[in-house]
Amino acid sequence: MTPPQNIQWQAHEGKVAAIYWPESMQRTWRHEGFFTAGMTDGKLKLWQLSYSEKGGTGSSFPSPPPLSAKLMRTSFSSNSKKTKTVEAVVHAIYTFDRQGISITSLDTFLSISGTDTSPQSLIACGDSKGSVHILPLNEHPNETEGIHPITSLLNAHGGEKVTDIVCRGTNEIYSVCNGRKGSMKRYRWDTPQQRLHSVGIYKLRHILEGIERILLPRNTLDPEPAQESGEEKETNKEKEKEKEKDDSKHEGKQERDEEDLPSDIYLFGFHAENMMIMNVKSRSQVLSHFLRATLVEILHPFTVS
Repeated sequence: MTPPQNIQWQAHEGKVAAIYWPESMQRTWRHEGFFTAGMTDGKLKLWQLSYSEKGGTGSSFPSPPPLSAKLMRTSFSSNSKKTKTVEAVVHAIYTFDRQGISITSLDTFLSISGTDTSPQSLIACGDSKGSVHILPLNEHPNETEGIHPITSLLNAHGGEKVTDIVCRGTNEIYSVCNGRKGSMKRYRWDTPQQRLHSVGIYKLRHILEGIERILLPRNTLDPEPAQESGEEKETNKEKEKEKEKDDSKHEGKQERDEEDLPSDIYLFGFHAENMMIMNVKSRSQVLSHFLRATLVEILHPFTVS
């Protein structure tokens, strides 16, 4: 098979800050695609990929809908004389009110309300100035351009760049930053109110200097919602109300105890000259060059089998 040629096209006005291809997209979006973040224009773009094959005995697949002008197209042939075409179109363009930012971390999740059976696909992202945003991951947006966040927590990390953000389940989100205020923050997404609550901040600067990634076991990232009886639904509603009251009390606080934090959250980063894995709840550290076997055991649940 003759490989396709290298492709170049102008995705943004100015430099591209990052490309995101989150694995969670397999669960939250029925198409195949990826995100690009602009460094100069500050925009986030969602690109939809499409593949087609013509000639020989192969079949032809439809191209993506013309939501925007096609900015990438390449064709290549195989030994069976089939022509394969790869296309990418802009599915959505997200813009932000703050100037001079770029998206530095991104993940997607499904939000499920107790009163609504249809899940809502959402994007959680952090930017270069410490803010966290929730965006709609629309299947068929009414407008391709100028889509704004549903909600934003400005300066959630005090102006420090958000180096990673991870969604867990249907309403739990974690973000981290490094620098002078190196910390991890925990949020709870309120589906009925379409609001993001900050429910905990865990300062880690004195333990881990450079926090790069949040590591969660793969089997806990997107658990299936359990089937509940009518009585269980009422009980869970009361628990959610109590939880919201508790979250509101803690939103104004700067630190939160780790007692209610899950014990399977790890952070990857650097301390002095060491690459490290740290458990947030126990504050236990794993040095890769001293405890290689333990490091492999910890990383195993997060790797693709």
